[in-house]
Amino acid sequence: MLRTIMVGLFYMYFLIIIISFLEPTRIFVVADDHGDVSEAWGLCKHELTELLPPPYRLSASFTCAPIWKKTAFSFYQNQDNVTTIVLSGKLTSQWVGIGFSKDGKMVGSSAMVGWVSDDGKSSIKQYFLHGKKDASQVIPDKGDLDLTKVAPVVSRQEGITHLGFQVKSSNRLGGQPIILALGDGIPPGNSLTKHVESRSTTVDFSSGTSSFLYQDPETTKMIHGILAILGWGTLIPLGALVPKHLRHRDPFWFYCHSTMNFLGFSLGLASVSNGRRLIIDQVEDRDPVAKRYVLIHRNIGVALVILCAIQLLTFIMKSPKEPEAKYYRFWFMYHRCAGMLIIILAYCNIVFGVTIGKAEKAVRIVMWTSAACYCITSIVLELKTCFKGDSRKIQNDDLPPPIFHADDAQPPPIKSVN
Repeated sequence: MLRTIMVGLFYMYFLIIIISFLEPTRIFVVADDHGDVSEAWGLCKHELTELLPPPYRLSASFTCAPIWKKTAFSFYQNQDNVTTIVLSGKLTSQWVGIGFSKDGKMVGSSAMVGWVSDDGKSSIKQYFLHGKKDASQVIPDKGDLDLTKVAPVVSRQEGITHLGFQVKSSNRLGGQPIILALGDGIPPGNSLTKHVESRSTTVDFSSGTSSFLYQDPETTKMIHGILAILGWGTLIPLGALVPKHLRHRDPFWFYCHSTMNFLGFSLGLASVSNGRRLIIDQVEDRDPVAKRYVLIHRNIGVALVILCAIQLLTFIMKSPKEPEAKYYRFWFMYHRCAGMLIIILAYCNIVFGVTIGKAEKAVRIVMWTSAACYCITSIVLELKTCFKGDSRKIQNDDLPPPIFHADDAQPPPIKSVN
């Protein structure tokens, strides 16, 4: 019965892994604190757009919600597949842009960029982002957006910047990768300057609802770090100590070992899934060296998930009577070496991630607390084993064979065949 339950849970987790890596994450990245969220919600009020020309005046037909710090995103898609988009925000930057991307990346996307000069003169243009090396690769008056005959608009009223435009598509828009960018300075000769801030997300234009998930990147990074530390860096290493030091308490050690490793794998998988959002949102804006470090950190995390999944599979599929078989020694060596490799990779990747991510103080506290907990527990158990080694050996010799067989303290000897 226990084996059947664990096999079912194992396949369920493999399904979660596949979904988490194939299903696009549809989120809105918003404010740095609750105050920014409240201000962004306030920008959804219809009266704030009364001075805008139709069809950019917000009405009950529009879906509106915070999308970034002190910024609200509104849209309405009619039956003719014409989508009206209005971005409203308390922005201090000189220009603001909304890019439509095929894969969530800047290169190859088409963007609507608008700005208002100090003398009140406004301008809005479509740009095609051919590359990121220099301004010449950002081409004005080019792009794949099929704008309608309704003129786009950009204005600044009472400290609020509004950018509105209409696009027509051959099919109804669904989940669409969107890139938001803010820049300083009026673009000289329509030559767009490099952005100072940017964020990517995915907008579900087909939902027609405002049930969006808010996630601040710094909060996401902190959650990612804490989940990784608790899963990879705490539960799994502590679970690995159980078979060696609690082997005499059968079958308690088996349940404790399997439960701690299963929970550790769950939290580790959650941290990897959560880390994907950080990759999508931030890696495009990093310099090549930092981007390489982030991708290395990600690949180690994926390798940990695969190794743990294989460990769980080999653990579940082993028959209770197989320790008597000759090949059990090889299974034991693999199970033990793979477990040690997972722990080493986990700790290295945690320290690496905390370093390159410039983690918050709370994450560092959790990391060092976890490491101290593991070290103290290991030392105490080793000392206890040393002082009580002889009596424990006598007790273990008198115990009957274990009910469950997994990761024994020592592999059983191979019986010679006469």
